[in-house]
Amino acid sequence: TETGQLDYPSGRDLVWMEKTPSGYAYAITKDIAGPNFYLTKFIPGSLPVYSKRINGTAIGQATKFAVGTIPEYLFYSVGGKVYEYDLYTETSKLMLDKGASPISYLAFQQFSPNRSPGTYGHWQRWLTLGYTDPGAPEGSNGTLEQYSVPDANEALVLQKKWTGFGNIVSVSYRER
Repeated sequence: TETGQLDYPSGRDLVWMEKTPSGYAYAITKDIAGPNFYLTKFIPGSLPVYSKRINGTAIGQATKFAVGTIPEYLFYSVGGKVYEYDLYTETSKLMLDKGASPISYLAFQQFSPNRSPGTYGHWQRWLTLGYTDPGAPEGSNGTLEQYSVPDANEALVLQKKWTGFGNIVSVSYRER
């Protein structure tokens, strides 16, 4: 690297990146001419604190990604399945299977730290999932669910569920 530049992994395509409320950013990159995916964790402007190849099941077919920081897991979706990838054991686990209903949205919501009442504090730690039932009438076949994420790779716990949406591609909240 040249003087003043940080030594970030290079020579790969950026697939996904997000900054979390913890201050860390997470990036998923892919070999340009190969099948390998990598996860890099860093504080913007600083050197990476974690950068490893992802050994997750079907990671090459993943379309949506989300990182939970308490506990710290990478979630990703493949079709109607949601996997949890443990950064420390470097293993993945199937957490949800929505069958033929593809996952259209996957995220941990981020709320303003200054204005978030208690409800938002819980919700930002829950995995939010949107999916579409291909057999239901278009325009009302979308479902939004929120799951709490227990420690130790335990099963996700459904907390809230809303139905009757169209295809869910983004979610925004009006904070009060």
